[in-house]
Amino acid sequence: MDISRILAFLESSARELKDAARAASNHSARPANHSGDPAGWSVVQCVEHVGLVEERFLARMQEAAPSPRPRNEENEIRVREMAASRDVRVAAPAPTLPVDRFQNVDDALVYFETARAANVQYLMQHADELLSPVLDHPRFGSVNGLELMCIAAGHASRHAVQIREMDAN
Repeated sequence: MDISRILAFLESSARELKDAARAASNHSARPANHSGDPAGWSVVQCVEHVGLVEERFLARMQEAAPSPRPRNEENEIRVREMAASRDVRVAAPAPTLPVDRFQNVDDALVYFETARAANVQYLMQHADELLSPVLDHPRFGSVNGLELMCIAAGHASRHAVQIREMDAN
C-alpha cells in the first residue's frame, strides 16, 4: 500500500509546527510558556496539546479491531484539510488539554517529535491494517487509521498557524 502522501503530510506538518514554535519563541518578548491572552494557550501549551493528541491517536490505532473497508484517498485529503483549517474553532477534549508539563519550547517539541515518530513508525509497520474504523469522531465521522494520521497532520498544521498568529500579535 502506498502511504507516501500521508508520510509527506506528516513530515511537512511536523516541520511547520517546529518552525512556527521555534520562530515564536525567538521573536516574542514574553516567555513561550505564557500566553498573551488569558483565555488562550501559550506556544508551549499548543505544542504539548499536539503531542497529547498524537499519543491518543496512536492508542486508538493500536486498540482498533480489524474490519475490512476500502481505502478512500479523497477522504484522507478532505479530513486533513478540515483538520488544518482554523475557520471552525474546536474545543479540545479534556484528555488533550495541556497541563503545563514543559517550561520551554524545546522540551515540548521533543515530546511532540517522540509522539509523532511513534505514529509514523506504527503507520509504516501496519499500513495495510489501518483501514479499519478507529473511532467515531464528532467532526469527521467514522475514520480509519490512515485518515486519523491525515487528521494528525492537519491538526499539527492548524496549531502551527495558531502559533504564527500569536507570534504576529
